[in-house]
Order: sequence, then structure tokens, then C-alpha cells
Amino acid sequence: MASVSRYLRQNVLGLVAIFIALNAGAYAVTSTQGKQVFNQDLGNGSVTSATIADGGVEGVDIHSAAVGPKKIKLDKLVKYLQTRVNAQCDPGQTMQGILADGSVICAKDQVGAGTITGVSTTGGLTGGGTSGDVALGIDPSVVQSRVSGACTGNTAVSSVSASGAVACQPTGTGTVNSVGSGFGLTGGPITDTGALAADPTVLQRRVSGTCATNNAIQTVAQDGSVGCRSVVTAITAGTGLTGGAITSSGTVAVDPAAVQTRIQSTCTGTEVVQAVNQNGTAVCSDPLAPNVSVLNPDIVDIANGDNQTILSVDGVSFIADCANSPNASLIVIADPGTAANAFSDSHSLGFLSPAVLDGNGANNSLVVATTPANDRGEVNVGVTTGPNDGKSIAISFYVAKLGTDCQIGIDGIAG
Repeated sequence: MASVSRYLRQNVLGLVAIFIALNAGAYAVTSTQGKQVFNQDLGNGSVTSATIADGGVEGVDIHSAAVGPKKIKLDKLVKYLQTRVNAQCDPGQTMQGILADGSVICAKDQVGAGTITGVSTTGGLTGGGTSGDVALGIDPSVVQSRVSGACTGNTAVSSVSASGAVACQPTGTGTVNSVGSGFGLTGGPITDTGALAADPTVLQRRVSGTCATNNAIQTVAQDGSVGCRSVVTAITAGTGLTGGAITSSGTVAVDPAAVQTRIQSTCTGTEVVQAVNQNGTAVCSDPLAPNVSVLNPDIVDIANGDNQTILSVDGVSFIADCANSPNASLIVIADPGTAANAFSDSHSLGFLSPAVLDGNGANNSLVVATTPANDRGEVNVGVTTGPNDGKSIAISFYVAKLGTDCQIGIDGIAG
């Protein structure tokens, strides 16, 4: 009953309105403006909840004994109050609802119906388990606890422990008050705050461009872009070359069967090149003119009884002979095995008909000119060597006999 009394006191206004509506008699109401109204002034049923304005009756307007348990029928309040809960759910069930009469609505307990059988930890966590209530935590040996310490003054953090505490060390006091920008940098001088940067006009910005297949970088721009050009990927050997095709590495050479090797030999004397072999050697012709070797080009003095070779032509020698005689002679002698024709046409020393020299026996020499003592003269001597090739030479001689000595020299050679 104590709980009912407490409820009635807390809800007095609402209960008064209900009480009046349920139990008041219907009494006629007369004009009450400006007057007090007493219970005897009201007719039965004349006051209802509709005739009382909201807030028209307050707790101070009702006497403490005017409303009590004996004056209120509880069956009239059942729709406003919850009947005491008088039931419970079976094990494995949970209460889902309570009815007005105090009975309950039960359902199967779904709590703890999951499939997790255990919780393990790794990588910075601790705790876990396979039954009951488990707990997880942070492993401070792996995960840094929140840094809670701080350095003061001219000190700075030198290390942080696992617990978050810090160790401090002096920062020092420098004397730098300005930073300039030297070669390759821009932005200085900085005396307070600022930024230094690489100078792209001096330093190369990172190369960011690429070339396509079979192309190579030829130029790199200041901004890192590149200029490309195609590259040779294969070489074939055309006419006059050997060694192709080359796609990786190899050697290209001149084909001597198509290109002439450099000529490395020469012909001698009056020979000429008639052909060049593939290896560069020359094929020479026979001499086109007599091979003349002048031994004494000037006029020579020959003592009485001596002789001296003046010149030779293809195995034919011209000898000045100052014999023990009153005459000076010019003699033509053919070397052994040499065939030649010799003749003389003397202007002042007489004339000798052509003679055949064969270099053998009595026919190997011919006196082409003589001059008496204390006299001199000129003689033209012609020599043709080799009777089949017709190589000829004409020589003019000066011949003199002065006392016992001789003088013989060459005036000219034509051939």
C-alpha cells in the first residue's frame, strides 16, 4: 500500500480529474462569477474533466485527505498502471515483452551463439584466449606508447622510451645567421625563414623522358625531356663488301674480288705496268728503251796504254782505248750472250758500216771510231739491242788524241 500511496501523491492532479469524473454528482451550476463555489453548490455530474481547464486544479487546491485509497477503486486504474510481473522465462530463453496482467513473452536466447572459439594476438597486441572473457592490449615493446614527456629550454628530444618518456640533450648555440645560395642553388640569402632549391639552368633536372624501340636519346632538355633519333639495327653488305648482314656485332670488309687491292709494287727502268693482280702486285712489260748506265758522263783523260768504260746499254759497253799507238779509239763490246747491232756515222773520223754483235767469239767487239795523234773528232754511234724488240739508242762521242794521252767524252744521248 505504501507504493500505491506514493504513486497517488506523485500523480494527484490526474487522479483528481479522474475522481471527479467518476464520482461527482450531477448538480446544476448557477452563476459563480466572483464567488466561492462549495461542494453543496454543485449538482451531481455537473463537473467533468471536460469542464476543468488544463492546469485549473493544482496540488495546493486539494486537501491532503481529500484523495486516498479508500476513495479510489483500483480496478478503475488498471489501464493506467502495470500489474506486477508474476512470471519468468526458462533457462536458455530471454524476456522479450511484459503484458498488462504481469505475464511475460519469452524467446530463445541468441547470446553466445557465434563460431569464435579463441582470440590470439600478434604484431603489437597482447592477451587473447580460448575460453571465457578475454582481454586484448597493446604491446609497448612493439607499439610506441604515447609520448608524454617534453624538453624545455635549449634542449631537444634525443630518444623516446617504450613508456613514452623522453630523454633530452642540449641543442647547442650556433653562430650562423645567414645562409646564401651558392653554385647550383637559388633562394638565398636566408636570414630568417626561406627555401633553397636547385637551379635548373645549372643542374640537370631528373631525366623523365624515354625513347621508343630502335631509338636512342640524342639530347636532354633542361626540364628532363629527351630528344630521340633512330639507330641502325642491321647492316647488309652490298657490292664490293663482305660480312653482312649484321644485326648485333660483326665485321664488314672490302671484297677483293670486286674492289682492287692497293697496288704495292712498281716496274723498273723503261718497263710499264701491263696488268694488276688481285693482290695488288703489278705485271710489268719488257723495257721499252735500252737500259743506259752512264759511268763517266764527262770528258775523261786516259793515259797512254789505258782504257776505261764510258757507258753501257743493255749489256753493250762503250770503252775508250788509249793504246800504245798514235790513235785514240772508241770500241763497242757486247757482253757474253748479248745480241746487238752497232753502226757509226762519223762527221770527221771516217765511217764504219753497221756490224752485228753477238757477244760470242770474234763478233763481240767493234771499233766504231779512231782518231790520229794530235787530232780530234766527233762520232755518232747507234746501238740496237735485241734483234727482235728494236730498242735503239744513239750516242754522240768526242774523241781526241793529244800527244800520248787520250780524251773521250759523251756529247749527247738520244733514244
